[in-house]
Amino acid sequence: MEDKNLENRQPDKFLRTDLKKMRDFPDGTSSDKIPKKEYTPEEWSTEVKKIEEISREESEKEWTSPISIEELCKKEFPPIPWVVEGMFARKTINQISAPPNQWKTWTALHVGISIAKGEKVFGHFNTEQQGVMIVNEEDPDYLLQGRFKMLLDQTDKLPIYIHIEKGIKLDDETTDKLIDDMKNNNCSIVIFDSLSVIHNANENDATEMNAVFNQMKKFAREGFTVIFTNHHRKKSRNGYRDDPQEQTRGSTVINAVPAGHITCEERKGGGDRSIIIRQVKLKSAKKLDPFLVKVKEIEGKLFFLYEGDYLEDIDAATKLRQELYDILQKSDKWLGIADFLELTKRSSDKPIRGQLKSLVDTGQIQREPRSKLIKRGEPVSESDGSKILYFQITPSEMME
Repeated sequence: MEDKNLENRQPDKFLRTDLKKMRDFPDGTSSDKIPKKEYTPEEWSTEVKKIEEISREESEKEWTSPISIEELCKKEFPPIPWVVEGMFARKTINQISAPPNQWKTWTALHVGISIAKGEKVFGHFNTEQQGVMIVNEEDPDYLLQGRFKMLLDQTDKLPIYIHIEKGIKLDDETTDKLIDDMKNNNCSIVIFDSLSVIHNANENDATEMNAVFNQMKKFAREGFTVIFTNHHRKKSRNGYRDDPQEQTRGSTVINAVPAGHITCEERKGGGDRSIIIRQVKLKSAKKLDPFLVKVKEIEGKLFFLYEGDYLEDIDAATKLRQELYDILQKSDKWLGIADFLELTKRSSDKPIRGQLKSLVDTGQIQREPRSKLIKRGEPVSESDGSKILYFQITPSEMME
């Protein structure tokens, strides 16, 4: 009787050079997937395992029927499983971003240590003790050691494992090795510091960055949680401070994929140091309001302490965007740039054009050529000769 265990079904003398000997095994695995050459028993076993893994992955991708909306709404889900309560959920990809020297690495290390110890992040947000893997490709070992010594009293039996400056780049082979490391060391969280140094992709190319995040998704599919740090560009656009999520450099994929995203901004005053934490994205629950974290150094040790909500003024760009939106909501005509200049009492049209584009891109208003509007008999501004005009989006249009 033929052995159905693929690994035991080895060819005579481990030779795969004769095409006539190729055949499909009873379980559907084709032996012609194995390269034609001589194999030792160990090599043959390795090749077979590779094919079995590919076959298993292909079977997992089998098409399933959709469920009805009634079934979905009746389905019961457990409470959100948090890694950091209200901030990062389990089995998701998350981002900590900031310009250079704004405490993002310190924040990532503090989060990792808090999780490994089962203590509250910033002394405020609950965690559940879990093992943490850190991949640090930015700092040498002595610098990282110095930071840990400032954050920790003792390291005995603390479940934190670290890869330091190994030139790690996320590809199939490296991701598999990291996942094995996490399993072997009973880790549930992986922290990458930083995104820019763990890949060779063009960060402005959506396709290439999708491939990087597909590697991160492998960790999530294994039940792990990913946290990565990322840099903001040095200067804001249009002379204004952008929405925090728009400050990260590179493709929009970088902001689209993560389920959670916080930003860090240093704040100094009266000799004190604080970090403003803004939660700019959270898919699984309502976002936290901006809050302040005080940085205290006592006898060479560094502490991060939650100080409460941070009440900030709306920046100029947000104010202008809201003003333009309100103008269109009250207008019964399509308006042009000249109209907005007059109504906002501004002398430059550049910031107006930038914020109108933002409103159009986010689907809050619409724009059309004047010529088309006139042909359709739409009410247009008589005092503005602009070729492109703007108008509100009506409730009925929003439902379409």
